[in-house]
Amino acid sequence: MTNTEDLKNFNIHNSVHINYDVTDKFLNPVKLGDNITICSNAVIYKGNIIGDNCFIGHNAILRESNIIGNNIKIGSNVEIAFNVEISDNTNIHSNTFICENTKIGANVFIGPNVNFLNSKFPGQKNSKKLLKSPIICENVIIGGGVTLLPGVVIGKNTLIGAGSVITKDIPPNSIVYNSLKTTIKKNDKTLRSK
Repeated sequence: MTNTEDLKNFNIHNSVHINYDVTDKFLNPVKLGDNITICSNAVIYKGNIIGDNCFIGHNAILRESNIIGNNIKIGSNVEIAFNVEISDNTNIHSNTFICENTKIGANVFIGPNVNFLNSKFPGQKNSKKLLKSPIICENVIIGGGVTLLPGVVIGKNTLIGAGSVITKDIPPNSIVYNSLKTTIKKNDKTLRSK
């Protein structure tokens, strides 16, 4: 792992901004692992730690103080707010928003256009004090267009069907999808191989 004072050994495209300066002068420079690709117009704020073998797509934004594991793929136009932890071997597809303080386990697949929310009372007085972010356990598959409401916990080995709105915790080993109501089924198979 290196800090970003020497970037010549990385595959970093034009118009990438690393160590975007914020008002918190105590944040450390970005630290990058080996074999990193960062595509054009990505913005990575100070305080991020990014592991080995990671890919960050075009126009991605990583706010302050995230911990990104090894073998992570972040698609184009993804925004990751601050203090997010993403464990190894996770894929995040394009146009996804991950709110601050979210925890994502290992071997997770997140489809395109997924929204992680953390405010039950947006725009209201004290709403910032009441934030609660989603937690995604390991080996979860989240289909495209899913919305995760504040504070939900998605148990390991769970599949969430495309377009679902998740309003409550999902137990491990479940298959969940929306039709007229949320349906939960037992998942008897491991969803992803390691």
